[in-house]
Amino acid sequence: MLGASGPAEAGPFRTLSLGQALPLGEFALSANTWYLVRPAEMVVSSPDPNGRTIDVVSRATVIDWRAAVGIGRRLDLTAAWPVFIDARGAGSDAISTQKPEALHGAALGDPRLGVRSNVYSHEALRLMLRNEWTLPLGASEHYAGNTAATSTLAITGVWDQDGWAVAIDLGYRASRAVRFGDVRLGSSAIVGLGLARDILPRHVLTVGLEAWANPVLASAPTSDMPNASGNTVIPSEWLFSAQLHPEYFPFWFWLGGGSALPISHRDTQDVSFADSSFVAPSTPRIRLGLGAGFLLGGT
Repeated sequence: MLGASGPAEAGPFRTLSLGQALPLGEFALSANTWYLVRPAEMVVSSPDPNGRTIDVVSRATVIDWRAAVGIGRRLDLTAAWPVFIDARGAGSDAISTQKPEALHGAALGDPRLGVRSNVYSHEALRLMLRNEWTLPLGASEHYAGNTAATSTLAITGVWDQDGWAVAIDLGYRASRAVRFGDVRLGSSAIVGLGLARDILPRHVLTVGLEAWANPVLASAPTSDMPNASGNTVIPSEWLFSAQLHPEYFPFWFWLGGGSALPISHRDTQDVSFADSSFVAPSTPRIRLGLGAGFLLGGT
């Protein structure tokens, strides 16, 4: 599935949490809008021994609705549902024909349900455990949904003090293995790192830089391209964002952008086609985002 989740509550990171579940009775809602450039590319057999690159999805605009509610002192529930406003590209028919029917239109993505729990909190250091399930209800024909349910188990560690915040995210995502061109996607590790700094005190204006990678743990398929190594890819990105959260107001706003990292590549013995270093099939070359949210306080 294309797109990326973001925390519902206010925070400097769009993909990494602040490591703290919402207190009992608090409710947060956010809408993260993403514009993705070439988010799904595939390499298939062709007269070129290194294969032919297909822009399965060349452009996509996604609104990722996300909510969270505190149900205990150390526990909250999360829900998210991405809506693809528009997705365009060659589609999977481009594998078998040079003039495929174009992919375009809106689609619903897979809903995500999760639970988060604070497992440690002492002064500036916090640890949070989370489990999230993705339900395969999205439009997989638009590459907006998975073909099977996925489950994520991860732990987030955050150091937050004196206007600085550092976040580390480690975990595992269980997913059915599927072949996508000459690589295989499936279960993967979760690795994330973020750094944020307050420009105006008390989190009124904050900038953040984060990066994440999902090394695929599924075994590599046998490739029918002689010069292709058959290695699985490492989808990975970076993102810079700025957030405005006026003091004493429950609303916040953010904008940001980033791109794929060089490790998001397909290995070949003799690369001969353009842009070969960025063909991770589930990583956009460019990601632009903006969003807003609000938080209602509890007891």
